[in-house]
Amino acid sequence: TILHLQISLALQESGAAMVTIRDDSDLFLMKKELADNQEKHVALSRASFEAVLIMDRGYILEGNQASIDLFGYSSQELTGMYCTQLVSERDRKLMADLVLGLDEAPRELMAMRRNGSTFPAELQSRLFTYRKRPSKATVIRDISNRKSTERVTHTLHAISSAVSSIRNLDRLYETVHSILDDAMGAPNFFIALVEQEQNRLTFPYFVDEQDDDSHIL
Repeated sequence: TILHLQISLALQESGAAMVTIRDDSDLFLMKKELADNQEKHVALSRASFEAVLIMDRGYILEGNQASIDLFGYSSQELTGMYCTQLVSERDRKLMADLVLGLDEAPRELMAMRRNGSTFPAELQSRLFTYRKRPSKATVIRDISNRKSTERVTHTLHAISSAVSSIRNLDRLYETVHSILDDAMGAPNFFIALVEQEQNRLTFPYFVDEQDDDSHIL
């Protein structure tokens, strides 16, 4: 068994020496456990794929590496920043309400990087104790890919529904154009048919902002 002892020596007026020996094994183990937990916290924080911010009354106390990569701020820039600086202007009140309130349900908002670019994000906060103070751990996920997939799925479903329900071809073409324009911004759009026997290309539907004339090729 290894003991961790603290030894102190005090000289008395009589010239005698008083030696005090104290067993600090429990204190040493407690400090070691605390250091190990801190090391685990740092390792997990760095390994996390999601941005994690620790906040106190909306002010950022600490952010992991994923949050630095996601938003483009350095660790020093993030520390002390108010939470609403990480979202677009329209979502700043929502961000403050989520971080300062008790709602722990995930919410979607538009986050903003250091360079001013924005991206759809999902945010979820949870109350916990950090350094003996009530704080909020906030996870922020970039959901750009998920939103893109949802848009494609919605668009395909809308087109499929139009094909099934609209019998007039001219109206169907217009509807498909409208759906695609809403989904991805397509003011210019045409539908081309290949007529192999005549060796030509015709355009039953043609819309162009600059050219009103569809050609037969």
